[in-house]
Amino acid sequence: MPGELLDLGPYPGARKSHESKNRVRGELYQLRRPAHDLGIVDEIEGFDPGRPEGSEFVRELAEVIFDNAGPQRAWVYWLSRDAGTTRRIESGDYAQGWGTAGSAPEATFE
Repeated sequence: MPGELLDLGPYPGARKSHESKNRVRGELYQLRRPAHDLGIVDEIEGFDPGRPEGSEFVRELAEVIFDNAGPQRAWVYWLSRDAGTTRRIESGDYAQGWGTAGSAPEATFE
């Protein structure tokens, strides 16, 4: 799915976009214990599966495209609230501006 990345201050927020030119770059992690690990990530991301309407982010399966490989389905945390006049990160890469890119495989959300 196309997406756009917003600068929320101490962290970014991705939201869906209807413009195909907008892309979000991110990191993809393989979870060893998905049921357990997703609960931990949900807490970090402010997502409550029992009350998604009250959560800052919502978790959804989406197709991601690796830079050097084909598509894969992965969990994505989308910003669930209106971000108002928050600055859009044009590159779609939050780490690029901060110089903190990790070593995890990079993917583009499609």
